[in-house]
Amino acid sequence: MVEARIHTVGAQSTVRELWRRSKQWDIVLDGVSSGNQRWLRVATELKDGADAGQSEGLAIAVSRSIQHNASGFLRVAFLSLGVAVCQDLTIEGTPQEHASFQMNTEKALIAVDDETTRKDRDACWSNYESSCTQGRSLCACLVPLRVLRVRRYTSLHFDTFADVELKR
Repeated sequence: MVEARIHTVGAQSTVRELWRRSKQWDIVLDGVSSGNQRWLRVATELKDGADAGQSEGLAIAVSRSIQHNASGFLRVAFLSLGVAVCQDLTIEGTPQEHASFQMNTEKALIAVDDETTRKDRDACWSNYESSCTQGRSLCACLVPLRVLRVRRYTSLHFDTFADVELKR
């Protein structure tokens, strides 16, 4: 339905209609956050019609999608949205929410081992890691011993160190 509306009246009008009906806008954001490829395509189409607040909501939703479907994100949304969404964009999240986002996103990115998306995955990972180390994100940052090739990581989380075994 959203896709048809975009093609009928355009992205900007569709975004305005959804935004005015906040429950419908929330449904769109939840769909995008799920990582479903169809919803990710919708996000890439809606972004051109979104203003600052709407764009921020879409970016947060796409950022959350990576933990659920990193491969789909890289194939569908990465080229359109770029590395800017490869970080924890959650606003006012709890430390537990940030930590959960971090672990799930890192596991999802590490699990992507597709030759066609490897370059994009590495760029996404680099931005994600940079956002942590530069303090742009409240996530608990993992410092890889060898980037994406080792399954053993040292985790810096609220001034404590722990080893985390990441399994495929």
